Amino acid sequence: MSLLCLLLAFEARAHLAFPNFHSIKTTVTANDEGVYVLAAVEIPLADLVIAFNQHFEHLDLIAEIQAGKIGKLEQEFRIATFERLAKGLSLSVDGEDMTPTAWQPVVTPFNGRAGEAFFVYLLEAYVDSRPREMEIEVVNRLFDDQDLVLANLAQVSHGWRVASSSSPQPPPEADLTEGSEDELALWSDDANKRRYTLRLEPE
Repeated sequence: MSLLCLLLAFEARAHLAFPNFHSIKTTVTANDEGVYVLAAVEIPLADLVIAFNQHFEHLDLIAEIQAGKIGKLEQEFRIATFERLAKGLSLSVDGEDMTPTAWQPVVTPFNGRAGEAFFVYLLEAYVDSRPREMEIEVVNRLFDDQDLVLANLAQVSHGWRVASSSSPQPPPEADLTEGSEDELALWSDDANKRRYTLRLEPE
């Protein structure tokens, strides 16, 4: 119980519209700084606590916590979780696999921490800085045995446009504030969204 209280103490952004679902939102951003891919993964709190216990099933967790080692255990588990998530996401650009070195945890104090009902993990990949035609494909193989909702989004500006997308894009005037009607419309449990293919072109 003390471990659960510690986990709940952290604050982060969570998608509360689907409280019992895992969720993955893939966002491709293209602007004057380059092209980036962000994968935002949310895992229900109860599932992460179970995974934490399983990861350390060889230890007496109560004894470890009483010995003041909770911070070390959390950090080890956080790193292991980022590695597991990165292995479940593939990224290719113009057919070239970039997966082995692509995904890195976003540097923020909230990454890999608990929100109101989820643990939030943010992974990013840098694609290119040159305005050019390119095809980006992200495939996720995570949580195939779990309830999962997915959202895919391209955000382009400063000389870029979306030539084609495997996921319908919202209109420019859409309100994508989290929890808004337009933002909720991005999400579904359609397994076809596990593969997101996007073609970008310079304007």
